[in-house]
Amino acid sequence: MLELLVGGVVLLGLLSWFYLLEIDGKRHTIFVVLAVVFLVEAIIAGGGASVPVGILRPQFGGQDFRPPDVVIVAAMGAHLLAGRIGRIGPLTFAWFPFTLVYGGGVVIGVLMDQSIDLVLFDGKFLFYLIGGAMVASGVDTERLMESVGRVGLVLAPVVPIALVVRTSGLDITINTPVQRLESLGALSNDTISILVALGAIVIVAECVRRSPSFVRLGAGAVLLLAPLAGQQRASYLSLGAVVIALIVFVSGRTWTARSTVRPAQLALVAGGLTAIMLLGFVTSESPGVVTLVDDAFGGIGNQQSAEARQVLYTNSIAQISEHPIVGSGVGARVSGLVDAGELTTSPHNVVLELLLQVGAIGLAAFAIAIGVTWATSIRVWRWAPQAATAAVGAAAVIVFAAVLAKAMVEPALSKFLIGLFMGVALGCLAAAERTVVPAVERVRAGSGGSGGRRGDIPAAPQLPTNQGGTP
Repeated sequence: MLELLVGGVVLLGLLSWFYLLEIDGKRHTIFVVLAVVFLVEAIIAGGGASVPVGILRPQFGGQDFRPPDVVIVAAMGAHLLAGRIGRIGPLTFAWFPFTLVYGGGVVIGVLMDQSIDLVLFDGKFLFYLIGGAMVASGVDTERLMESVGRVGLVLAPVVPIALVVRTSGLDITINTPVQRLESLGALSNDTISILVALGAIVIVAECVRRSPSFVRLGAGAVLLLAPLAGQQRASYLSLGAVVIALIVFVSGRTWTARSTVRPAQLALVAGGLTAIMLLGFVTSESPGVVTLVDDAFGGIGNQQSAEARQVLYTNSIAQISEHPIVGSGVGARVSGLVDAGELTTSPHNVVLELLLQVGAIGLAAFAIAIGVTWATSIRVWRWAPQAATAAVGAAAVIVFAAVLAKAMVEPALSKFLIGLFMGVALGCLAAAERTVVPAVERVRAGSGGSGGRRGDIPAAPQLPTNQGGTP
């Protein structure tokens, strides 16, 4: 009860503060608050640490509530109270059908007698997706991308610390005045995927700056090594998808126009710094890099996990066939008999998960939303008048590449960190897209309505030199 009372007081305080910020047109500050709380939650509480029910994790109605939840509720409330209804862009239209279908899936889950706790648990995905998007849609994209490098510098030490904790078997526990925190330094699979995406975003953001910092580029490269601190292959899938996305961007015509760092320089810096860090672990007494990677892909535990997934996939297809159009409702789970006994869980595949819960209609709506998101991202990357804003388009592609790659072998819609990460990426992309519309119209007007050439970028003076990048 005390936890709920404290949470209520904090909520009212944040609501009042955020309302004043909304009135003063300082929504970027609200986003910064959410970003800080989100990252702290991901690294400490969501990063493999055991946080018992208490001030930092109150529980009500069988559901856990996290610090980001309070920030999102306060931010959404302040936004609505201030009457700040912004422009409805293509991303809103694209994601509205999915949110509608998924919301309907919550109702279907209740009607089909799915566990109420599971319905609410999975249904919170919409809360994080919409809440994160609403808060981030007010971000100043130029300031955001200018500060991403500094964020990378702050987060980079997390990776070597986590590597030391994993290889040495340390168990760090801290007793704070309000909460006991255990297993600090360990990173969850979700947190690792987030760090990998952030590492790539740091690299892109620095490359489009007028004066890129090679120290920050190195910090981005270090974050890309985060999968070594984990023991699940899903993290390496995220890394692979992110690297492919980077290669695609670096190979494109727009990169040549946007970036002040050539691909050869980027490969040399990232490769050199990565080699130095890997060499330290290869030559140390701790398990080498080969052993760390082998632990993620080999071993009895991973073999049993792969066999269990095959059972879940087979049983999921059979269960999906019972309600192929609308699904069995949000909260639905699949059961299978594995070596350890009866297992009831998510299908561990985003396609099967969507088909099971919201059917073919939900999967189609999700696919359309993802397609429009990526198309909008490429549009922002090519047409944004400032290089820093254009980097938001590349960042959105990187985020969804990392998330979707991970979601092919892990639960996706029941992870609050992943839902909030997706929502924040959508909100930032929506904010960047608003700057593209007038830029495209100017280029089209200058080309006689032909729409411009593929890869065209608005020329100076739409690209101020103090924002970084060259037209």
